[in-house]
Amino acid sequence: MSKNKKEESKVKEIYNKKEDIKYLSFGDFLGEKVTAIYTEAHNFDARRIEENNIRNKSFRNIMDDIDVKLIYMPNTFHTDKVLNLDEFPEEKVGIYRDITEDAEEQYMLKFLFYEADAVIGNLKGKPVSMQLADCNAIYIYDTKNKAYALIHSGWKGTLNLITRKTLLKMKEDFDTNPKDIKVVLGPSISKDSFEVEENVFNDFEKMLEKETLEKEKYITKLKENNKKNIDLKRIIIDDLLKLGVKEENILNIEEDTLTLKYENGEYKYHSHRRDKEKAGRNMALIYLER
Repeated sequence: MSKNKKEESKVKEIYNKKEDIKYLSFGDFLGEKVTAIYTEAHNFDARRIEENNIRNKSFRNIMDDIDVKLIYMPNTFHTDKVLNLDEFPEEKVGIYRDITEDAEEQYMLKFLFYEADAVIGNLKGKPVSMQLADCNAIYIYDTKNKAYALIHSGWKGTLNLITRKTLLKMKEDFDTNPKDIKVVLGPSISKDSFEVEENVFNDFEKMLEKETLEKEKYITKLKENNKKNIDLKRIIIDDLLKLGVKEENILNIEEDTLTLKYENGEYKYHSHRRDKEKAGRNMALIYLER
């Protein structure tokens, strides 16, 4: 991993030998009795678990590792909407997938019939997950009020400041103070890999100007080939700092989902930019243990 020694102690790479799958774990950094993970691509695809029993077993083994039998999944759609899971009506929760099969206990994935790219809550035992392939997974934990957030922030969410809107919603619902929170930014597409079209580049220029931010720090445009790149993570991190989050309370996992490979040449993460419609999905998950 591209982290210094101090950061390495905050992130664990878990290897489930039974199904030969790996995932990152950083709940210890966020807070006591907080589980937070991000899956790797080898033998695991969060989007296509329904295709066969082997994938179902892989999913169940991760659930066993973190001691859950039920996971809630919002309908992420590149919006800036924030959902409080604790207040979400049960009649709008549907069964996305029963992956019990031959297992002795029931394993369920429940779908939230509401478009939202950020979920907040403070009730224990209600795991929330999202499927990603290059977008930023942002994990937030309020250490004082014991509230959490999981955010899916692609370029549209970042442009529309979804992380800021999530913190404002947490302040409204849980009296969250940015000085009391810890944040993890999971693996995502890097600035060097995230090349954009002119219209997206222009939209970010306008946003950065409106926020009175130094454009050159976040976006680049090379004259020789007209290549345009945007540093989504830097925008998110600086907005967190601007809101009052302490720098030492932000953990940025600097792993590029598009290019990073294992030593054997296999890609470490699923990437939509790389694999297009064939791309699988990485899973981000957070929950407060009982």
